[in-house]
Amino acid sequence: MKINYKLVIILLLPLLQSCLFKDNCKKINLRSDEKIWFDSFRKGKIFSFVSNKGNTDDFECSELLNEYTLCNRIEKGDFSYNEVMMELSSLKKRKNRIAMFFSKDIQDDTVQNCYKRFRVIDMKIEGNLDLSQTERDTLIDGQKVNINYFSSKTNSYIQEFIWSKQLGLVSYTTISGEIFQRRYFLKNSVSQLYFAMIFF
Repeated sequence: MKINYKLVIILLLPLLQSCLFKDNCKKINLRSDEKIWFDSFRKGKIFSFVSNKGNTDDFECSELLNEYTLCNRIEKGDFSYNEVMMELSSLKKRKNRIAMFFSKDIQDDTVQNCYKRFRVIDMKIEGNLDLSQTERDTLIDGQKVNINYFSSKTNSYIQEFIWSKQLGLVSYTTISGEIFQRRYFLKNSVSQLYFAMIFF
């Protein structure tokens, strides 16, 4: 069988190119005020939630990654883009997951807001979100905390959730009205937290 060397070269060129320039791309980094959203997570850390009906759920931080896209000048130009991701897996129902993903992919230093994705079980919020526009300050156990409130207009199981930049997921509400709140916040802060929610 005659080998078509031109076709082989064409097919192998992207791979060869990626290898040759693997470490020679300019890195486009997430800003420090974007990476801070991941500071409260450590792989293996357990996050416990209890509901207003007495039900509980525990989530383990199963993934925590801070990486760059592959240097590929053909597909992505002269840049390698920073991506940070964390995922929590329910210890009761493994398919139930909570995740956060920030990426600078196909953006340059002039783009103000990186791509962001928040997911709480089946509710997802994503886009080049300017979270400062929905950020509010509240006091939790005497500590000033920034929180963002997200709500759904669909019939998803999760209807709304509150996320703190400093502390991670604070609470989430199901379609039946059951409210799960982090145990961390339960000591003195339930009334403060839900008072803060009415301003959204």
